[in-house]
Amino acid sequence: MSLPCQDLSHFPRGRLIGQGNFGKVYETRGDNVLKVFHVEPLTEWNAHGVAPYQIREIDALRRCRGLQHIVQLREVLIGAEHETVVVLERFDGSLSSRCKMSLGDIKGVLRQILKGLQGLRSVGLVHLDIKPANILERAGGTDLCLCDFGTSRWTSAQVVGNATTLRYRSPEGLLGLQGVSACDVWSLGMVTLEWYTGRTDLIDASSELKLLSSLWQLVGFPSEETWPGFSRIPVCQLFAFSKKAQSSPSLLDNLLSEETDTNFAHLLKSMLSACPETRASLEKLAEHKFLRE
Repeated sequence: MSLPCQDLSHFPRGRLIGQGNFGKVYETRGDNVLKVFHVEPLTEWNAHGVAPYQIREIDALRRCRGLQHIVQLREVLIGAEHETVVVLERFDGSLSSRCKMSLGDIKGVLRQILKGLQGLRSVGLVHLDIKPANILERAGGTDLCLCDFGTSRWTSAQVVGNATTLRYRSPEGLLGLQGVSACDVWSLGMVTLEWYTGRTDLIDASSELKLLSSLWQLVGFPSEETWPGFSRIPVCQLFAFSKKAQSSPSLLDNLLSEETDTNFAHLLKSMLSACPETRASLEKLAEHKFLRE
């Protein structure tokens, strides 16, 4: 049994405007773009060449139709040779080229992204790959939207949140802990820190171990007071940390000087709490004083 092929001629491929691990994005006619997924090898368990990440993305896009600050799905097409194509609304680019931002700009961006994440949460999903390249600027304005849902999971999923791009991966994802509900907030916090400082060299993301060490320097090494049960996490027992390292001021404290807006500093620290249980929720962030000023 095979899926019926559809005529893609009314959506001709124009200029290549982006590509990632899962596919390529092309300009096409009208107010649309094409995302063409990589063709997967046909196997006994995958008779149509449609990979799980493609199913997840298409399902998420369908569930999010009409939601604010989520890229909108127009159509799903199956071409020749088992090629899966999604037609999306046109956008002008992503925030991957944005470096340092003013607090006013950060505030405007966070308000929109949090609404997008809350919309995603309303249909029971977490994104799991929040990064500047996955925050799009809609055509013709300053409106932003989230894209790329191939790594999304149900909020209740008891899986490890290690699908996130490494430099934005949460401590619990690096430690191999199950549960993904707080991962998006951490990732958004790391992105926000980059926008605030204009720097991407604050952490070493060349490997998981180096990143984990960098994160402890950034936010401070957890204790039983700041992360109950931390010392009983199996992987943590493999590392020896000196008392000096555990009590040293965090890099984040040094970056947030006395001149930093107090409300912004509180917001950022609440997003970058190492412990997922004490990390701020999307609802608390949306109501935070910094974003309501």
